[in-house]
Amino acid sequence: MTHRRPQGPTRGSWARVPLAAFAGLALSACSADKGDSAFPVPEAAELVDSTRALRLDVYPPGNLELLPQSFTVLPADIEEIYLALAPTLEITGTVVGTLPSPVDITVPSAEEAPVEARVTLEVPGTIMRATTTTSADGTYAMEVPSGVGYRMVAVALDPIDLPLFIEEELSFSEDTALEVSMGLGVPVSGTALETDGGTLPAGSIVHLVDARTGESGPDAELTATGDWMLRALPGDYTLVLEGTTGSTMPTVPFELSVEEESLFHRLALVPGVVDVSAISGSVVDQDGRPVDDAEVRFTAQSLADLPADASHQVSTDTDRNGLFTRQLAHGTWLMEVIPAYEETTMSPMTAIIEVSDGATSVGTVTLGTQARLDAKVMVGGQPARDIVVTAVEQSFKNYTYTATSDDEGWIHLDVPDVPLNLTLQSPDADQPITRLEVPAPADVSRIDLDDEGSLVAGVLLDPDGVPLPYALVEIRDHEGVLLGTTLTDASGDFRVTVALLEDFELDSGR
Repeated sequence: MTHRRPQGPTRGSWARVPLAAFAGLALSACSADKGDSAFPVPEAAELVDSTRALRLDVYPPGNLELLPQSFTVLPADIEEIYLALAPTLEITGTVVGTLPSPVDITVPSAEEAPVEARVTLEVPGTIMRATTTTSADGTYAMEVPSGVGYRMVAVALDPIDLPLFIEEELSFSEDTALEVSMGLGVPVSGTALETDGGTLPAGSIVHLVDARTGESGPDAELTATGDWMLRALPGDYTLVLEGTTGSTMPTVPFELSVEEESLFHRLALVPGVVDVSAISGSVVDQDGRPVDDAEVRFTAQSLADLPADASHQVSTDTDRNGLFTRQLAHGTWLMEVIPAYEETTMSPMTAIIEVSDGATSVGTVTLGTQARLDAKVMVGGQPARDIVVTAVEQSFKNYTYTATSDDEGWIHLDVPDVPLNLTLQSPDADQPITRLEVPAPADVSRIDLDDEGSLVAGVLLDPDGVPLPYALVEIRDHEGVLLGTTLTDASGDFRVTVALLEDFELDSGR
């Protein structure tokens, strides 16, 4: 459910929002003939409902007063793309909240007070985003590109007991004063205790997550007796009970609906019983030397006496003697031991551990050595030079390693001996990016680059219709995976070849 204020901002017309970004929508390409004068700026764009369109992220040169912007384009139009960047606008205003009556928290008083809040404006699913914190008097200012489909989110920081504010489908075609009244909301309160009535671990908090957008509201700490209170505007939420950093309290979600006519909402949270015990061990390298500053990360697989959807991830670091210890809730955990990035001779490891009554020791964990990735890069059966190869760990901390192929097409990389994701990118814009998953570095000795692809080409204009040179253009699929990148030339033209679109099962949505 969308949470709305009584009044929205002034909404602009399409005439001043040329080819603005839309999350989940595609814009048909516009074409125009180049002449000696500036291009005509498109006044409208056809909207097609397609979640399979390409997304173009544009980063203008830093010397211009333009902000990064996203566009979506149908696969049928990718060879004649005509993009006009939107101008930068300033959005200003004040955030206020309604104070409750001093005699009844369910009744608003006549007072509205300034709120210190974190304010975000974004077009979901794009790079068009701005965030700021209001000053003590509730005022804020931020810059965004002119456009439609914006979402505003305000989360109270002080006073903390105000509802999560969300306003959607906002349009901006000129500098706008946008006043935000967070309202008072419905009191949502209760107690959070273990099944036997015992208190939950120290550092336990609750907060609301809007069920449709995934936006999170402010945290409320549990009192010594397990009491808590939040405020919420009408809507559907997930009420999340969890621990602060360092707490042994796992994360347990509860569903919650707040109705328009509600005066208050009471909810008893009974997640089960959180029993904890200590887990300890030591980490050494292949020569038996202690490993300092390795991260030991624990991710719950299943937790005893807690709901199946309970989750938790915590970590600690080894000391200079390679020792670690951590309190964990009883259950089954995935333990990952990850050496610091600077420790280039070691590889991470994983193990499944059980935590139950009494202290548990995993003993001595020995990290393996790194592996050598030696592979020859080929294009059309010929060695390919100057190919940038990026290897990224699958999971762990996604450490990244990079090398460039030599004159004979060889790359040599020292990488962790774990499954890797490889990305190979040529300086030639006509050569599409190649991606592959590698179960182990030793499994790869030759990599053949894709030699077929789909051309993405067009022209980029500034808001006045003048070609925009030297802007970075990134092409991504609907999941945000990078397919290609290039710069516009001195005439604002860009072209890059991406992997065959059939490989991504893109359609026009028509």
